[in-house]
Amino acid sequence: MNNNSLVRPFAALVLALGLSIFTTPVLADATKHGHGGGHANMKKIGMAGDAAKVTRTIKIVMHDNYYEPEDISVKEGETVRFLIRNAGEFVHEFNIATGPMHVGHGRGAVIGDVLANLVAKAGYNVTKEYYVNDAGAQVDVLARSLHLRYREALGEDIGEIPEGLYPGDYLIAAGKALAERDGKKWQTGDEAEWLEPLRDFAIEAMMDLIREDLAALGVEHGVFSSERE
Repeated sequence: MNNNSLVRPFAALVLALGLSIFTTPVLADATKHGHGGGHANMKKIGMAGDAAKVTRTIKIVMHDNYYEPEDISVKEGETVRFLIRNAGEFVHEFNIATGPMHVGHGRGAVIGDVLANLVAKAGYNVTKEYYVNDAGAQVDVLARSLHLRYREALGEDIGEIPEGLYPGDYLIAAGKALAERDGKKWQTGDEAEWLEPLRDFAIEAMMDLIREDLAALGVEHGVFSSERE
């Protein structure tokens, strides 16, 4: 397969957005009601929108290590069209989501949990395993992004998030927690000194968020397996 076959043309996606962006708490809220709450209480976030109500189009260009634009602002109740193009060499996904866990992850967790429960109900021994994607270049990027938020928590003016780092607000709390735990220990010095400890801290912080989301969904795992171990 040559690289050209992986470059996708623009694809249109129309979404009606009940809130500005599909955030993790909304995902949890939409699934808490159970059978008694019914679908009427669910937020219409990421649902297919009415093309006739589109007020503007947002173009998304997917590169191999970043998307353009990095930030999207929408208003409550707004219906927008996303025009998506893969400009990288690899296949990418586009999700309206937070960094640690998005609706695609949540969907997979729910489907897997239901299937596992059905098989267990049939009398089989079942182990539910969560495979932690904690290896590769993306976790180093996560650590560098955390280091930026950590320095911000210590009072530095970090300015705009540099291209290639994760701009998500979910790292702000992690940066503050690291500053409270370690003070100025990692504020200066070579990256080689702080990359590994901050990587470990960031992974654990993200896993705490993911475990909270899974608990809100009612999904339990018996085993958490690390990709890097």
